[in-house]
Amino acid sequence: MKKTLVFLLLVAAVYVGYVFTYRPNLLSNGCFARGQAFWQFAKTSDAKLIVPEDESEPPYLAIAPGGEICQFFLSGLVPGQICEASFEARAKNPDGRLTFRIDNHTHAILSVTNTAWQTVKFRFPIFEYADKRSFRLVAGKKSGVDVRDLALRRTLPLAKYELYAVKGELVTNLVVNGDFAKGTNGWTSVDEGDFRPFDKRGVPTLMFDQTSNVLLTAYQKVQLKKGVPYIVSVDTLMDDNRPAARIANVRCTYKDTRPRNVELKFNSATRGAWVKGSTKITPLEDCEMTINLRCEHSRGKKPGKVYFHGVKVYPAEN
Repeated sequence: MKKTLVFLLLVAAVYVGYVFTYRPNLLSNGCFARGQAFWQFAKTSDAKLIVPEDESEPPYLAIAPGGEICQFFLSGLVPGQICEASFEARAKNPDGRLTFRIDNHTHAILSVTNTAWQTVKFRFPIFEYADKRSFRLVAGKKSGVDVRDLALRRTLPLAKYELYAVKGELVTNLVVNGDFAKGTNGWTSVDEGDFRPFDKRGVPTLMFDQTSNVLLTAYQKVQLKKGVPYIVSVDTLMDDNRPAARIANVRCTYKDTRPRNVELKFNSATRGAWVKGSTKITPLEDCEMTINLRCEHSRGKKPGKVYFHGVKVYPAEN
């Protein structure tokens, strides 16, 4: 009896270990053992399959400067699901860069500076429902990038949202806590309205809840360098629970040779879905930029909720 019980406990332990560690790759042919099967290129010149003469070396895709590779897959992923992407990469020269996207959302911009293979791994959230999704890697314009052993896996349900790299370098986001995974840390509000972190469909956000005509804002300051081009981007969602004519915008103000304003605007026509806005700026002098997340609504209309996520300011390619 005792031996039977021990055996059953061992079987249960092995099963639990399997359930919590086995995570199938959602991508097909991520190791390119079947050539280019399942992979698509924006242009035929964007990438080329390379099979090394040394049979101990696995095949890889050589992505040309500015080239893009893509795979469509059926995932069953739902908003709030945390995924982990991993692959090996190397650059033709130290100026390599890779942009990683799922569907239309840019989740990471990676500096690939090594001409030897390096392993990259990071986690990110899924934003929206979709029957079919796309996994995309886009090389920077300054250098081609080789990739191999691509994988996309669900993480355990208890995984905390965290964007990180292992033996790979994420391009620096100048915004502190732009994903709001740490609540309101790094952000300041000057309004009396409702301004708080909120878990929206499993995605950490900063939520503005308008109950009056007050203009709601939260801001943060970042330092910019002379002559460096920067990308400013943000994801915004307006709730679909109340009929509202709301206006959400991100206003960036800085002064180099003169005061300047850059604004990204969103309106309620797209409520219920995440919308990405982005722009590019190049300051003429070293300066400080204030990023204001703002929410207002048209006079005489009902108020409602607006959610911000993924606020980024990062160096762009020249």
